[in-house]
Amino acid sequence: MSAEFEVQTYTFCDGWINTWLEDDKLRTFPSEQAANQALDEFFDDVKEAGLDYSRDDYRVVRNR
Repeated sequence: MSAEFEVQTYTFCDGWINTWLEDDKLRTFPSEQAANQALDEFFDDVKEAGLDYSRDDYRVVRNR
C-alpha cells in the first residue's frame, strides 16, 4: 500500500488544511520527499517574488 503526502497550510479559521490545488483537485504527492521538494520550490518562488511567507505556516503530512 503506497502512502500519499500533502502540504498543509495553517489557516486561522480551519487550522491545518491542504490548500494546494492542481486542476481544481487537492494536490497530493507520492512521497514525503516529493512533497518537501514542491514546498521548497514554492518558497524559492516566494523569495524570488520578494514576498515574506513564514515556513512555520506550512508542513508536510501523510494523507489520511
